Amino acid sequence: MTKKTAIVTGGTAKDAAAMAVLALNIKETNPNLTDEMVIFHDGISKKDQQLMQKIMPCRFIFYKSPFEKPENFDKNVLEYFSPMVFCKYECFKLLNEYETVIWTDYDVLICKDLSNLTDFGGKNYIKMCQGPDNFRFQFNDKFDQTKYPQYNWNEPNIHMNLFALSDKIQNAEKIYSECIRLTNELAPFILCPEQAILQMVMADEKLSYTPLAFNIYSVRPCDIPSCPDYKILHTFAQPKFWNGINHEKWENYYTQWRKMGGCKHLDRFTPFERKIYRLKKKIRKIFSSNK
Repeated sequence: MTKKTAIVTGGTAKDAAAMAVLALNIKETNPNLTDEMVIFHDGISKKDQQLMQKIMPCRFIFYKSPFEKPENFDKNVLEYFSPMVFCKYECFKLLNEYETVIWTDYDVLICKDLSNLTDFGGKNYIKMCQGPDNFRFQFNDKFDQTKYPQYNWNEPNIHMNLFALSDKIQNAEKIYSECIRLTNELAPFILCPEQAILQMVMADEKLSYTPLAFNIYSVRPCDIPSCPDYKILHTFAQPKFWNGINHEKWENYYTQWRKMGGCKHLDRFTPFERKIYRLKKKIRKIFSSNK
């Protein structure tokens, strides 16, 4: 049976604590928004999965990147992003199981009600943040946009820190497969990888979206004075809440998670703890390769 709404996030296991904080944050600020939280991951421990299940219903999906040659990507992408960034494409496949799929990055603090995200008003079955730059900004200097004259390179860029999808979207599976195909084709040229590709595919499929205001749904904490109507604080780029931006509310959630017995964030490890973490990671890799 199709469930009503899923809130989706995803990332590497080292950020499990940040994803747990997000779950606590959603439970407090938007308890009726979702049927369950879907988390794409690359190895969150069973213990932490069980603890997150105590916060709210959670579904964990191990993500295997569909891209076999990550070295093809621009070096800036390899340095700043992990392959997990492409799990956002999976949201289109989840429309087979949910009426509404809402993606949120986990480097955020949700401060107000987000129930409006599930109301599409009978049109534009996508809601998405609209970024402050143009479409072309999402590609590097080596990219020759004259080979792709069908796109409006001056239109505002989409920003995928937050988006909502309705199962009324046509051809969701095709959108997913085209995202994979174009990512492989344009890997050496994309800087904001998943955003650049989805914007191309949406144009190809003539999909419109309802823009979500950047100064409401993606506000850096330092910009609060100029964005009084903000709903989401977003620590995009660096630093994050867990490694440089001190925010009392986020810290309270993190303390709550640690008291539950949840993992410490990797960025808060002592040097000795980091050595142990790396050793355990090597051991796990050896055992998994011998299976």
